[in-house]
Amino acid sequence: MNVNLTPNRPRSSRRPTCVQWRRLALLPVFALTGCSVNPEDLAQVPTVKVTTRPALQFSWTPDGADLIRVYEGKTAGDGYGPTMVWSIASSTPNGLKSPVEYGTPPKGATEDWPVKELVGGQTYTVVVHRDDPKGTGEGFTNTSNVYKGEQNFVAP
Repeated sequence: MNVNLTPNRPRSSRRPTCVQWRRLALLPVFALTGCSVNPEDLAQVPTVKVTTRPALQFSWTPDGADLIRVYEGKTAGDGYGPTMVWSIASSTPNGLKSPVEYGTPPKGATEDWPVKELVGGQTYTVVVHRDDPKGTGEGFTNTSNVYKGEQNFVAP
């Protein structure tokens, strides 16, 4: 004759076993190691140079960028806004190749903010956005870093 000495309780009201506690304790370790899959690589931060002759051009290294934005003033804006004077975006990852002439979107680029005429003697800031070439995934599984390089210049 089999006798069950443990009371019949629903599964949800049972206390966790030692094995379940150990698994739960390891979750933060797995979460932290998952975050460092692709650490930031400072060699990918664009170094931006502005030349004004013969035409206003922006160049950067390493080559390849996703987005170039130009703002009025000595600081970069935060996305679209009243200080933006021009913005172009690449249709492919890091598809914008250096150099780019102000106001002339290169092949494969979309002008997502129309160009405004610059005022001579006024200070502007160009920001070059570059996606991490080693990153993968989207949303929660994204391991890409975005690198930004910026440079102030005075319009000719």
